[in-house]
Amino acid sequence: MGSRERKLKDERGMARTFIIRRLRCQQCNKIHHELPDLMIPYKRYAADVIEETIFQTAHLTVAADESTIYGWRKWFSTLIDYWLFILQSLLWQRMNLRFTGGGNGFLL
Repeated sequence: MGSRERKLKDERGMARTFIIRRLRCQQCNKIHHELPDLMIPYKRYAADVIEETIFQTAHLTVAADESTIYGWRKWFSTLIDYWLFILQSLLWQRMNLRFTGGGNGFLL
């Protein structure tokens, strides 16, 4: 299907260009982009920069506008319950596999 360029900003605001592979789904026939772990879909800053900003363990050194940082924090707080539910579901599935000794379905 090919590839495309995708820019990603670091903590100094400097952009790096990556080549992202494009794939066509055989079931839905849509094009999807294969992103490495350092990218978050629809975000222009690196994942570690956004993570540092959200959890702010030290003095913030990210070259981003206050509105951008506010948007990241709001985005994270909006989705945190969803992510916790996914983690809980995965934990229950894993525990069920361990106790039943196999993979004949899951009890949630």
